[in-house]
Amino acid sequence: MKRAEENSHQLLIQKLLVSIHYLTLFRDEIILVEKTPSLLGASFSPFLIQSDLADIVTAIDALEEQEKLLKATYWYEEESFKVMNHTLEIVDRWILGIDHLLDTCLSKSVFKAILGDSRPNVFGILADVFSSLRVVNMSLKEGADNPLIFSPLQFVDQKEVEAKKEELLAKIDALPLPPKNKTNEKQEEVPEFDDTIELLPGNKDDVVKMIRHFLFDRGNSQVYVLDAQEDLKKEINFYNAFDRFFGAADDISESIILLEQIQAIVERDAAKENAAQSSDSIYLILFGQNQLAEDSRIDSLLSELTAQADKADLQILSYQAYV
Repeated sequence: MKRAEENSHQLLIQKLLVSIHYLTLFRDEIILVEKTPSLLGASFSPFLIQSDLADIVTAIDALEEQEKLLKATYWYEEESFKVMNHTLEIVDRWILGIDHLLDTCLSKSVFKAILGDSRPNVFGILADVFSSLRVVNMSLKEGADNPLIFSPLQFVDQKEVEAKKEELLAKIDALPLPPKNKTNEKQEEVPEFDDTIELLPGNKDDVVKMIRHFLFDRGNSQVYVLDAQEDLKKEINFYNAFDRFFGAADDISESIILLEQIQAIVERDAAKENAAQSSDSIYLILFGQNQLAEDSRIDSLLSELTAQADKADLQILSYQAYV
């Protein structure tokens, strides 16, 4: 039990540091666009561009003191950090400060254009960093002990806090799953897929988009990614910090363990009489399945999972790579 608590604390600290990293990158990208409004062409006036982006920078800068507090306390022993966090609401305030920033971004017409389908390629990094910031903040919410809701600029009375707390918990813990092959909002384009194993071209960018899509757009789904070599190692190491993500790169033993983990979930769900009691959706992404299947143990497990996919909420995407 103690070991589990230590791991949970380490995971929380890792997520906080990752969110600080992405916030820094995001601020740099926003300032670059703010100082060079010509990047957006003639779609918006320079005044509107600088005004909208200045508001976003202000929302980022509002987190400066909270960031200093995080950096000053994250290295504490777990018990000391918990005391500090309980007293100062460090994690809750950080989560909600990021929420305020994300809402501010999505309220600006200029930023919506940056995220739009017709955005210039120059904004690809900015859009990716924004998506990553949203995902890591959602992951922080999932692990928060006591997420309080407040305005980043002022406190509210306790009744309002409790009401909004319930609203947030409902939003986080009961996100509805959208219909298959559709999303509630038009975000990053993702490749279409079906429930059977079909060898798809090994496009790394498509796979990364799919990972974000499943983590962010598919409610409480679990995402498994197996990479035959190391093209996705960086992304897997990052997303392994999230509670609903499990990945392995260039590691046959770990890949087998993860496949057996999926199989155990599928078999457990198949034994349940009430389908409503089944686990959340599982998405399995195989990058370099042509190489992974060369191992007879992985090939056998994949065959069993493919046969059981129709009986469970399991979807498998298999990519050919490293040919």
